[in-house]
Amino acid sequence: MNRSEAFGMKAQLRLLWIVLALMGAGLAAAQSAEDRKFLEDIRVASEKVRNNDIKGAIKLFEALVAQRPDDPDALQWLGFVYLRDGRPKDAVPPLEKADAKRPGDQRILNNLGSAYLDSGESAKALGKFSQLVQLDPKNGIAWYNIGTIRLENKEFTKSVEALNRSLETRPTDAFVFNNLGSAQEGLGRLEAAAQSFSKASNLRPDVKAFAANAALTYLKLNKPASAFSFLERAYSLDRGDLDVTLALATAYVRNNRQADALRILEQALKDGLESAELWHNLGVLRERVGNKAEAEAAYRKAIAQSPNDFDAMTNLGLLLYERGEYGEAKDLFERITNLNPTSVNAFVNLGAACAKLGNMDGAIAAWKEVLHRDGSRNQVRLSLANALWQAGDFDGAKFQYQQVLKANPKSAESLSGIGLWHLNANKSAEAIASFKEAIRVSPRYVPAYNNLAIAYERLNDRANAIKFLEQALKIDPNFDEAKKNLERIKAGG
Repeated sequence: MNRSEAFGMKAQLRLLWIVLALMGAGLAAAQSAEDRKFLEDIRVASEKVRNNDIKGAIKLFEALVAQRPDDPDALQWLGFVYLRDGRPKDAVPPLEKADAKRPGDQRILNNLGSAYLDSGESAKALGKFSQLVQLDPKNGIAWYNIGTIRLENKEFTKSVEALNRSLETRPTDAFVFNNLGSAQEGLGRLEAAAQSFSKASNLRPDVKAFAANAALTYLKLNKPASAFSFLERAYSLDRGDLDVTLALATAYVRNNRQADALRILEQALKDGLESAELWHNLGVLRERVGNKAEAEAAYRKAIAQSPNDFDAMTNLGLLLYERGEYGEAKDLFERITNLNPTSVNAFVNLGAACAKLGNMDGAIAAWKEVLHRDGSRNQVRLSLANALWQAGDFDGAKFQYQQVLKANPKSAESLSGIGLWHLNANKSAEAIASFKEAIRVSPRYVPAYNNLAIAYERLNDRANAIKFLEQALKIDPNFDEAKKNLERIKAGG
């Protein structure tokens, strides 16, 4: 029976947008006192923006647009301050109007694209940013936004192309490298993605998302040593992130640092973090260090929080089975088979628990189900054969032993089982031949010696019976059945 583990975490995709307003004061010369007054009012309002008085700037620009509804400068400023105030949908109308009045203005295109982007209209945003790069192929921000929109649309190849164009003018932009890594990951280029995420994190070691993305990609590549520094960086930035904690524990486990993994998971509990996955992994680690009582408690917590946690149920069932609590183990394995009928291992374990409880019908049914799904499991077939024998279905047992021998002619247990069938059918010569063949292929398989002795005893050949029982006890002095048979035969004179 196999123990299962569940360590791991999935990376969250971090789409980090950059909104840039290229606002300037390059306005046309005023032709009248009224124009000069209007421009001065724009300057005063823009000063409020520079002083971070966004609410005051909005009030002034709204008044200016009301005064001159078609003025592109007032319109673009109003759209910009709406963006600064977190109101992208309000920013769209004045910016669209400004764009219509002054087509090709890069400041307006950029802000309108950003407003569309933050309003959830990515197709329109893509159109505006595409216009920008046609006007200025070196606009790294526009290329970044194009690449990120493509990424969100899962157009990974186009995203990579756009983000690489962004890097031509922004070679130290951590955000570009992060999203490039996500696009490369989408293409299955994990090595390249890991390098991009690493660059992002090294450029901005203060951003947890970048460190986590680098680490998780290295874990996917089965490179825990490369993941360590980034996971530890992410963990140091936010010890309260349970996903990062679990991922760091995973890396420690893969690098045989069980104590470190256990330490940070126990610390997570002290910090008030809790989840079924955390409890499950704690159970696994506690069990590995021999703390089975606390492992059991952890598995029970995991199951309480996630009743369908098959792995936790399996581990708890196996722990109980080892402790001899076959009844509860059997109930757990049976529950797994009901919840997850495709779990072959659950049926294997259910059969073993039933057999320990003397429920041979249950064991036979479970193991037949296993073989129905996977006929190559010869160890299960042997268990089924032994259960059938105990249930009195001798021919059924013989069939299963023969099936094993077809796959493995050197199966001593199957050869001995066939010998028992012959012995039961009063075919002593055939039985002796089978038992001897079992001994030949596996000289340390003591049940065959015991069975061979019984066959000789039935032929009244006490000398050979005693000889083979003594040989069995030389191999295994604690083989009780052989001891009892030897004592009985010797006492019989």
